[in-house]
Amino acid sequence: MQLHHLLKTERNRLGITQTDAAHAMSSWKIDVSTSTVSRIESGWPPSWDVVNGYCRLFGWSLSDLEKRLLGDVPEQEQPLLTKVGSYVAIANWSNPEGWATQSINTTNNHNKIFITGKVPKNTFALYVSGDSMMNSDARETFPSGCLILVDPGQIPKNRDFVVAIDSKTNDATFKELIEDCGKMYLKPLNTQYQVRELTESTTIVGVVFRKIEDKII
Repeated sequence: MQLHHLLKTERNRLGITQTDAAHAMSSWKIDVSTSTVSRIESGWPPSWDVVNGYCRLFGWSLSDLEKRLLGDVPEQEQPLLTKVGSYVAIANWSNPEGWATQSINTTNNHNKIFITGKVPKNTFALYVSGDSMMNSDARETFPSGCLILVDPGQIPKNRDFVVAIDSKTNDATFKELIEDCGKMYLKPLNTQYQVRELTESTTIVGVVFRKIEDKII
């Protein structure tokens, strides 16, 4: 199903007017008007913020939207999907050797997932494993099983969520990058785990810029 048709159909099913949809998104600081909603539902390509606004309006996760968009249509029959998203490779925690030295792309033997909105070049995805990045009191939490999107081209800065590899042990980890007194640390959100200093053998291979989490109904 095409994106604009999907959004219009669901809005009508819920009894939400285009004006109400625009007002709701505006209250979430999304720059959209009633005329913008009308154009989008007639086939005009929406911005990522508006796509996210529709998902919030409908109570969908991004995965919900992606599943509805893709349905059972084979990938080779989905040329219109490139206008609203792209395929991203899903990397494997147990085999991180190539993350820092070569791009992971959908031509390799990696699993892949369709992601709505624009993503940076060479973006790859990882499924979070374990509870070290779970904390309901933190500004963000990453439960086991949620999907994170990683930008290997972004320069990491203090308080970014990053993926890093230790060249000595070949272990990969996902943590918050913290600067303190001139030193850098990898901090888990779960306080039951230890904060570790960033050493010379540790390479940050990417910055996490989006989380995708399925709803549990």
